[in-house]
Amino acid sequence: MVVNPKTCLIDASTAFRTHPDWVYGLPELSSGQRVAIKGAKRVSNPGCHATAFILLVRPLVEAGLIPLDLTLSATSLTGYSGGGRSMIEEYESSKNPELLAPRPYALTLTHKHLPEMVRHSGLNSPPIFMPIVGPFYRGLTVTVSLSLRALAKKATAESLWATFSERYTEEVFVRVRPINDPGTLSNGFFNTQRCNDSNRAELFVLPGLSSTTNGLHRQPGQGGERRSHPKHECRFGLRRKLWLNALRTACACEPCVGPPFCAPPLGRLG
Repeated sequence: MVVNPKTCLIDASTAFRTHPDWVYGLPELSSGQRVAIKGAKRVSNPGCHATAFILLVRPLVEAGLIPLDLTLSATSLTGYSGGGRSMIEEYESSKNPELLAPRPYALTLTHKHLPEMVRHSGLNSPPIFMPIVGPFYRGLTVTVSLSLRALAKKATAESLWATFSERYTEEVFVRVRPINDPGTLSNGFFNTQRCNDSNRAELFVLPGLSSTTNGLHRQPGQGGERRSHPKHECRFGLRRKLWLNALRTACACEPCVGPPFCAPPLGRLG
């Protein structure tokens, strides 16, 4: 381990993402996070699933719309590059027909991103989290389904959207799409690869109108430099249901098979 205090370390593993002496490398985490990252010598790169989840959940927790003790349910659909070299080789060289269908994993509910998802979202307990790898190279969508009955009394689809809009209004790389975004709903499908080859994350609020519901990783680079990488998306659902969706470029991390430091932070460091 480097002990020189003048050396800046950016760690792409999960080892220091909840460590008190390391700064979490998500500039949009809070109003002071970008400054903290700029001045830090020890920075931990956020996980891909965790980034999208935190962008969706933390503003609503801070606004008092999601109770701290609420156990959320979240699903993440991601491309296979996030599994590293071995998974990439498996998908691109194997003729196994099982790889043609989405594959849920982390079936014991112990995914390695859960600690940072709890720590940096502000929740008191981890979500019930189901990641799914699909037969496409990159792209990520995180969906959090919510019931209005479980939220604060003041919670509505409009209040959730307004909270996102206010929180991310000055963020260049986080875009809050309109409620029931017409462009998204026009063909009835959600495009998980929509943000590929960009540095942005897109957030969606999709309120359901009946009893049935339909339904961003980035990491710091030196000097705040950003690199194009796979995408992430996030979304929410309520029933009256809402879907909260976060869409973003997914990263091939742990081990990283892409650029150094996996993927840069969504936001500029200044």
